[in-house]
Amino acid sequence: MNRVDDEMKKTLHIISKIAVYNYAKEDRIKWIANPNQLSMVALVGTQIWWTFSVLDVFARVAQGDKHAMKNELKA
Repeated sequence: MNRVDDEMKKTLHIISKIAVYNYAKEDRIKWIANPNQLSMVALVGTQIWWTFSVLDVFARVAQGDKHAMKNELKA
């Protein structure tokens, strides 16, 4: 049973990596609506990219761009 569990984890890891990679290449709505996309993978991928965006905004604010958050919200 542990081997099955280990293989499931490996498979989800691979699927998640592919999905997160493809997030930046596709339209967000099409990426989420993809019938091959697992819901939990879509949630993880969206949260990864959201976190990246927020960290990028904080870095831009630290560099003096006081309108970085407003610009990010417009995008």
